[in-house]
Amino acid sequence: MTGGGAQRMVIAVLGMGGLGKTTLVSCVYNSHQVKKHFECAAWISVSRDTEPMDFLTSAAAQLFREEDSDADDTRSTTDLSTLARKINDYLRPRRYVIILDNVWGAEYANAIIDAAFPDNVRGSRIVITTRMEGVASILAHHTHNLECLNSEDALTLFCKKAFRRSSGRVLTGEFLHWAHRIISKCDGLPLAITAIGGLVSLQNTPEEWRRIHDSLDWNPNNNQELHRVNQVLMSSFDELPYYLRHCFLYCSMFPEGSSIRRKRLIRLWVAEGLVEERRGLTMEEVAEANLKELVFRSVLLVKETNECGRIKSFRVHDVVRELALAMAEEERFSEVFRGSQASSRCTEARRLSIHTTDHQFSRAIRMPSLRSFSVFGAATFSRLFPRGMMTSLGFKLLRVLELNGTPIESVPNEIFDLLNLRYLGLRGTNVRELPRSLERLRNLETLDVFNTEMSSLPCRISKLQSLRHLFIFNKIEARKHRITRFLFRSETLAGVWELKGLQTLRTISSNPEIARKIGGLTQMRSLSIIGVRSVHGMDLCASIAKMERLLRLCMIAANEPMREFLRLEYLSPPPPHLQKLILIGQMEGVPQWFFSLNNLTHLWLLDTQIGESKNPLQVLGSLPSLAHLTLDDAYKGRELRFPEHSFPALKVLYLSKMLRLVSVVILPGVMPGLRELYVRSCTELMEPLKGVHCLTKLQRMCLVLMPSEFIEKIRGARAAFKHVADVKHHYKGADGRWAVQLL
Repeated sequence: MTGGGAQRMVIAVLGMGGLGKTTLVSCVYNSHQVKKHFECAAWISVSRDTEPMDFLTSAAAQLFREEDSDADDTRSTTDLSTLARKINDYLRPRRYVIILDNVWGAEYANAIIDAAFPDNVRGSRIVITTRMEGVASILAHHTHNLECLNSEDALTLFCKKAFRRSSGRVLTGEFLHWAHRIISKCDGLPLAITAIGGLVSLQNTPEEWRRIHDSLDWNPNNNQELHRVNQVLMSSFDELPYYLRHCFLYCSMFPEGSSIRRKRLIRLWVAEGLVEERRGLTMEEVAEANLKELVFRSVLLVKETNECGRIKSFRVHDVVRELALAMAEEERFSEVFRGSQASSRCTEARRLSIHTTDHQFSRAIRMPSLRSFSVFGAATFSRLFPRGMMTSLGFKLLRVLELNGTPIESVPNEIFDLLNLRYLGLRGTNVRELPRSLERLRNLETLDVFNTEMSSLPCRISKLQSLRHLFIFNKIEARKHRITRFLFRSETLAGVWELKGLQTLRTISSNPEIARKIGGLTQMRSLSIIGVRSVHGMDLCASIAKMERLLRLCMIAANEPMREFLRLEYLSPPPPHLQKLILIGQMEGVPQWFFSLNNLTHLWLLDTQIGESKNPLQVLGSLPSLAHLTLDDAYKGRELRFPEHSFPALKVLYLSKMLRLVSVVILPGVMPGLRELYVRSCTELMEPLKGVHCLTKLQRMCLVLMPSEFIEKIRGARAAFKHVADVKHHYKGADGRWAVQLL
């Protein structure tokens, strides 16, 4: 805060409620160093209801000293613009620090900052605390993201609060065991750890700590001692607009600590009817905007992003989830069944999530208002619901049925009487077939039979005119080229081109008719097609060119009875918004239309075996947005030379199984933002990559199954790229087990 240049600087401390933003800033604000450095200071608590006049009046009361000649005049000012000008005039010759605590709105705060707090080139500072990522990004020059505590720091804080009367005490034995168990329920949230530390501070035996652990419940109705934790977190919920509230509550239905995939949640929200229409956007696009807003508000925590910063998965903080579960139950929005006795409200809940294998559940309750039913875990459907039980429980209004990962082998016939069903999730089950009565589900929007035992679909799939997302293949098996066993017979998907609203089709087998007619699916966003033969090339490329909204394309060449070439030269122009492209199969070279892929961010070339005379990097290096590149048996040349100033946006590079490769040359200015480099099974590559020292942003180098001579030379040249913090060699030992070696 006291360093940096003379320009006025706005610093944001960002994080969810309870992370200690205010505590951190308060410690700095009240430090001797800050008090000495700044000539005047003010701390302003900003609630959602704070009026601009109250805001400035509070600032003036702290800034103007009693002896200031215009102090009384300023305090009596009732005109907003006059008061802002007086504060501005007062601060202009002084180095000041202003704290704006708990800012909710960027536009509101920005207007006041500009009017009252001048950039006087004296090293003044404005610090804001906020839960809103959008506020920080708009207002701040620098943002400090607070995160939950790790287990070591969490234990330190817990001990400080639990043993405040006997500082320095060391936890051992059962006390340490129960401390860890209690802390784990706080999930690193400082406010919760502090509250529980105070709760156990008067308990002197491990048995009393165990009882606290066993009874710990974040429901605001059950623990008055933890009321402040609830108040802080509930303020985030209360601020949610109506169109986000139910989207957020829905996330609490997933198991504690689980990783929630972005695309899956979006499809579920749409099927549930939780997303409102907006002109010019699909329902899925609106849902993704809602998800981003929940993240911006620090209500959801990002768990994984791709190389471009797009969310791949996220989670709900455990303490936040417990509060959300209580809210959802209170509002009859949803119920989570975890094996304990069902609540009296459960029969009225509109959504049910099963997290238990307890087969007595079906005897417990009837739920005539149920709209959504999800099973997490290995519970068998037949044990949960004996034949005919679906109807007797009153599931006729069901919109979502998700049985992913359950070991069921067949689907009860009464499911196909659920005429309101929008989402049927059978991914990862042992289901072998679906009956023809599937065609009765005319409102079905998502059918997910990915990675099942199925090899065909009912022949009248074209009757499902509401279908938007169809998942019918295992991409892992496709990559391994064990195609025949897992292939959906093309004739069973006859008429799929009549599903005009289809946005996702993964995966379909190519044949001449599909190659010609699939171009009618003009709403397609994600397409995977396998078994592509050279003779399909012209028609298939013409069809794909019609899919102007396509974002992801996967094409896999047939390899039986012989290896086929992917004939892609006919795809011109390609879909203009294409972001991800996966090509598996031999190619004669990179087509010229690649130069037009300005939006492409991810590219996989697998088994393409492009000849040495057609180095693919000459074309690929010009792609302005490419962030991820995988070359797996993609090139048959001996030297892979990265042209100067190529790959301006690349973050991750995989080089794998290029068996003739003996040299990799990286020229200056290449891949300026590369963070991760993976080299695997390039058995003839004996020399270190030339030019790695130029990759100044490189953080990780992962070498897998590389020759020992290559590894030794990397070790010897380690000083040349000492800026790379993480360099590892993954190999198999004499016993066949994987091992890791730090270099």
